[in-house]
Formats: sequence, C-alpha cells, structure tokens
Amino acid sequence: MPEIWNIYTKNRELTLKKHARGIPLQEGDYHLVVEVWILRSSGRLLVTKRHPDKPYPNMWECTGGSAIEEEDSASAAIREVEEEIGVHLEASDGKIVHQYTSEDSHYDVWLFRKDIPLEDLVFQEREVIDAKYVTPQELRILLERGEMIPKLCYILSLIETGVVSAGMLT
Repeated sequence: MPEIWNIYTKNRELTLKKHARGIPLQEGDYHLVVEVWILRSSGRLLVTKRHPDKPYPNMWECTGGSAIEEEDSASAAIREVEEEIGVHLEASDGKIVHQYTSEDSHYDVWLFRKDIPLEDLVFQEREVIDAKYVTPQELRILLERGEMIPKLCYILSLIETGVVSAGMLT
C-alpha cells in the first residue's frame, strides 16, 4: 500500500487533497518533509549513513522523511526517528529551528537534544547502514568532501549563528 501524503499550498496551507507517494505531484502542490538533527550535550550532532540502494547512496545525512496522511510535523519527526534508528523522542524535547521550501516540498528542520549511545540505535533495514556523532568541524569536512547530502549545508549556518548549540533546548 503506498504512503499517502497531505497536500499543502505554496504558502504551507493544508488542503483537503491527498497524494500517493511515487506519483509526481501536480504543479502547485507541496508535501511536508521533516529533517531531524539530534544534538548531544557535548555539542556533537548525530548523522546517519544512507543505504547503498537509496538515492545519494552511502552518504551521511540527518534522519528524516515525508510526513504521512493526517500527521503533523512533530509527529512525523518522532515517527521517522523511531523507524530509522529505533529511538523514541518526545515532541517537547525538540523544536523547529529552520524551514525551507524546494520544488514540491516544505521542509521543517527539527533539533532534539538527547544523549543517545550509538550502541542503542537500531537501524531500519534498507534505510540506514551506519551512524556517528560529529563536531561542527567534522560536519563541514563531510560536506566539503562530498560525503554528506549537499542540501544539508544549511546546518553550518545554523551552527555559526548559534541557532544550533550545545546549550539550547535546556
């Protein structure tokens, strides 16, 4: 059964329309995507490595994915993290730190602060093959080397401007 998405307008207004994943969206239709960064108290961010059979194979990224029918942004963020790496988060422990829009998607970028041991992660088969914590400098190097999905470069400006810092969300 295909994943069903809610459809939004260009201005992020929810419509009554639904859409099945895998079919191109109609012009002017948008769906909601969440990107979730997990920040340790040490200031390191969790990155995961994509499965080799996915687009952007073997590249580092943050956890995320499309919101499904009747799901709000926070619920989508929590579900994606639980599905992809087996970690349960509480909406009250995170917040949206950035939003942007691409061709047919509205993105909500979430930041959660949680100290999760790597050995506690449970990778979703065919999605995630590895995970590690990185410093902001290591993140920059991954991006510069082309080892991380390039569209995630916004995280560097969020770090540089203090939007993402070890002391936030406390």
